Amino acid sequence: HVVSRVWVRHDGDPGERGPVARALDDALRRRVVVVIEEAGDPDSRRPVEPLALGYDRGRWWLFAWCRRRRAGCAVPVDRVVGAWPTTEQAPDRDIHAVFPDIPAEAFALSLSRP
Repeated sequence: HVVSRVWVRHDGDPGERGPVARALDDALRRRVVVVIEEAGDPDSRRPVEPLALGYDRGRWWLFAWCRRRRAGCAVPVDRVVGAWPTTEQAPDRDIHAVFPDIPAEAFALSLSRP
């Protein structure tokens, strides 16, 4: 279920979410690879496997497996200027194996607060 892959750490109003965030939501929901591009870096366009979205202290983050770097990456969503979901299914990856340092106070929306 997609809601279990959306994490929040602090209360607050996440505000309006634009087309890039909706494209990331769609890729996460469908569990497909998405090509992202970050602001200010013309060489940043790369395919990633979205694992979760996180909201922390007023900022949304994409937690993903970067195929280029072969490692996990945490990307501020407000720095993503383009997001293009593909039709390629992303393999299942354990987010805790990719990001072992998830703060204890972060929790999935589908879980009750600790």
